Amino acid sequence: LTTDEENISENGSDSGRTLRKRSVEEPTKAPKKRKKANNTDNRWSKRFSWPEHLHRDFVSAIFDVGLKHSSPSAILENMPKHEQITSERIKSHLQKYRLHRAKSKKEFMTSYNASLKQFQTSGISNIKALGS
Repeated sequence: LTTDEENISENGSDSGRTLRKRSVEEPTKAPKKRKKANNTDNRWSKRFSWPEHLHRDFVSAIFDVGLKHSSPSAILENMPKHEQITSERIKSHLQKYRLHRAKSKKEFMTSYNASLKQFQTSGISNIKALGS
C-alpha cells in the first residue's frame, strides 16, 4: 500500500477526499536545461554592456516615446541604427531601466522627505538667524 492508502486504512475514512494513488517508484521530472548558444551565433555568448552613447540614445528614445508607452519596437524605431542593438537587448535594458528608475524614485522620495523634515525642524530657526 502507498502512504495515502495506509492513512485511509488506519483512519477508516477518507473524509470525502479523493486521493490519487502514487507509486513509490514514480519518476521525478528533471529540471529543464538552458539551451547553449550556437557557435555561429555570437549574440548570446558574451554579455553585452551598454556603452554610454548607446544608453544616452536609449534614454532619449524613451523620452521621445514616453516611458508609459515605450515598447522595444518603438524605442528601436527612435534610436539610431546600430549593428549590436537588437529588440531582445532593448527589451532587457528597458526592463532594467524601469526597475532602476522605480528604485531611484523611492530613494529620492525617502531622501527628500528626510531633508524636508530636517528643514522644517531646524531650518526655520536658521532662516530667522540669517534674516537678523
